[in-house]
Amino acid sequence: MMKFICLIVLISFGTSALAEFRVEMLVAHGEQCGGTKDDLLKLSLYEISDTSTGKCMIDCMCKDVGIMDKNGKYNKDNLKTFIRSRWSEYDQYADKIADICEIELKDDAEEDECQYAYDVASCFAGQMRQKHFFDSLLEKVKQFHDKLKSGSYKTPDSVKQKLNEDLAQLKTLLQ
Repeated sequence: MMKFICLIVLISFGTSALAEFRVEMLVAHGEQCGGTKDDLLKLSLYEISDTSTGKCMIDCMCKDVGIMDKNGKYNKDNLKTFIRSRWSEYDQYADKIADICEIELKDDAEEDECQYAYDVASCFAGQMRQKHFFDSLLEKVKQFHDKLKSGSYKTPDSVKQKLNEDLAQLKTLLQ
């Protein structure tokens, strides 16, 4: 069965072909991070699964893209960089979203790293949704979601390869 990779990684681009490609990369990342098919279905709609596997998938994804460090702590500066690298058209919101999440997560002393990652991702995804980051993608995302739900989708190797290249490039940016 298909597995998911991190939300966060939440991606929004103008063309429908590119939108589908970005959702495929999101799904491939979730798959690498151990998400289940149900987690993937939620992720494909830019929603965050609240299952234990979904939360741990998000933990893995957030660490991969630097939104959380290896010790499981929120990294505000890396969230700003991540937003700017994926949604340059929303650059003006990066600082505000990262600052709001820092405030919201300040008193969040979760011992469970997966739950903390879920809280981190819920914060920034919620802020991004309020700023309409995903509106232009929703129709194409719903079509992709239907393919996942029916079981007719399999992540192409080319998407997995591009994901690994993008993750490596993002890690270089964050250093």
